[in-house]
Amino acid sequence: MEKMIEKRKNRMRLPIAFVLILTMLLTLGAAPSFASAPTKEKVKYLGKGKVEVEFHQDVDYKNVKVTVKDTSGKKYKTSVYKKDDDELRFKVKGYKTGKSYKFTISGVKKERTKSYGSVKGTFKIKKATTKVNVEKVKYLGKGKVEVEFRNDVDYKNVKVTVKDTSGKTYKTSVYKKDDDELRFKVKSYKTGKTYKFTITGVKKEGTKTYGKATGSFKIKKATTSITAAQAKAIALKDAGLTAAQVRDLEVEKDRDNGVTKYEVSFEAGGYDYDYDISLTGKILKKEKERD
Repeated sequence: MEKMIEKRKNRMRLPIAFVLILTMLLTLGAAPSFASAPTKEKVKYLGKGKVEVEFHQDVDYKNVKVTVKDTSGKKYKTSVYKKDDDELRFKVKGYKTGKSYKFTISGVKKERTKSYGSVKGTFKIKKATTKVNVEKVKYLGKGKVEVEFRNDVDYKNVKVTVKDTSGKTYKTSVYKKDDDELRFKVKSYKTGKTYKFTITGVKKEGTKTYGKATGSFKIKKATTSITAAQAKAIALKDAGLTAAQVRDLEVEKDRDNGVTKYEVSFEAGGYDYDYDISLTGKILKKEKERD
């Protein structure tokens, strides 16, 4: 009886084992067909119609081809000029600037998979600009302005136009220019005003078309500083004393934490007086202690 039961169990195990093995074989056989096309990690336009596509995985190629269309469906000729294990570069011919493009790369697959697939993506070719980027603008004093460019530049009949916020134009003269910097001087300027400038006849080095660079600067109002005698008078007035009523009166000009000031000290009526007075005449600190 026990032998018969064991035989039945063995007969049942065989179909189950066969089903399991068959399932494993089907799964293994199907694995390469899933997601054989690689996924793109990054698309970068390199200029002059050249596009770089980076893949997340290492890839293989076979009769690789790139198709490019714009948003209207128009096709553009392309050529693959570089391909390696995780990157492909192609060039678009007859392209137009200011357009978005869709591309399809066919004949590419993940490394160690069987089926070749395709990768799709987009890129944009921006309109060429003749504007030169300004890195920094610095007012040097006496109407002189320094402009630093972000890139090396070339000049041709360079000219600077300066206007204030009301639109009034001021005469200028360029007195220095090199590969990444230009200096000009504004004539008959007014202090306390903000000015906008436009530099024409300048271009990025290595480009063809001359364009312009723009920016702004401010000429602050000149500040007049008080004299040592005026600082002394301010301190005495605040203390309610005259020069004849005090002794050991001293005034020194000092600079502390980037601030220039007058230090005024004197004695009167059994007290020591100490004042810090700014160059504009403001009392920054005052102390009165028994001597």
